Amino acid sequence: MASILEQVRSSCGRVAAQARFVSVTDDLGRLHAYAESLLAAPREAVGPWTVDPELEPEQRAATVLCLAAVAFGSGWHPVLRKRPGLSGATTLATNFREWAADTRLSAHSLQLVSPTAAHEIFGQPTDDPAIAELMSHYAVALNDLGSLVADEFDGSFLALVESAEGSAAALVETLDTLPYFRDRAAYRGSTVYFYKRAQLAVADLARAFDGEAPANFFDLHELTAFADNLVPHVLALDGILEVDGELRARVDRGELLESGSEEEVELRACAIHAVEVLAGVVSELGGQATPAQLDQLLWTRGSEPTYKARPRHRTRCVFY
Repeated sequence: MASILEQVRSSCGRVAAQARFVSVTDDLGRLHAYAESLLAAPREAVGPWTVDPELEPEQRAATVLCLAAVAFGSGWHPVLRKRPGLSGATTLATNFREWAADTRLSAHSLQLVSPTAAHEIFGQPTDDPAIAELMSHYAVALNDLGSLVADEFDGSFLALVESAEGSAAALVETLDTLPYFRDRAAYRGSTVYFYKRAQLAVADLARAFDGEAPANFFDLHELTAFADNLVPHVLALDGILEVDGELRARVDRGELLESGSEEEVELRACAIHAVEVLAGVVSELGGQATPAQLDQLLWTRGSEPTYKARPRHRTRCVFY
């Protein structure tokens, strides 16, 4: 039976093969030039989910898993109260890390997070219904993670990571038991798997523990790209993804795309498939970069003014 990571890869490939609104360019010259540009980019592991490596192991594991649990909400970012000069994702992650530094993270503390507390933790006003909706989601996400750790792992976040026995796929499967991590969609009679945040948790644990136990995942290279709304945006503006004109116009107008709609599924799935294609081109060029590493490069590229100047697709869901 295919691993959960192979299911992501194969199901997104199937979407790319029959997509109506989004396609991956078949221009080999463009793909080769783009792969070379990515290989030349600095590989700095930076982002809003970076965790202090000096934290003791239990708190390090807890912080990574908590940040992964709330690494969603991009559909609400336009209405968030952001810190000066920071994006929505970085604002939320920074606010959470500051709260965690003053509150030792535990399964019990997560189970106690209420929507009201979430407003305080993430530094958001209480008078906006849209923001209140997101804060309620964050409370549920943290409650669920706390309950999993309390009920199945004797209150230890480190034990949750150790239970994977060095398998990235196994850890994704464990997180898949939580509804907010169960990132999949129905598409033309079949299931498409994404697992953006579960895979992000694996990658960030590996970084936080510098590839050492318990985050020394033997199958880390099998992670796919982390399907959100920024990587498809970068690939589209750079001509690697070709987007239907009407869909592009809807995105430019700031229309919310429905979670699970064909358009939204195709944007995410085709981005994952495009990164797989690019990883193959990198290999042909004699370079080395896994899909997850290419995802990091694309995510970093997305912070540049060129990409910020044009709207990316927005979907209000608990997956990204």
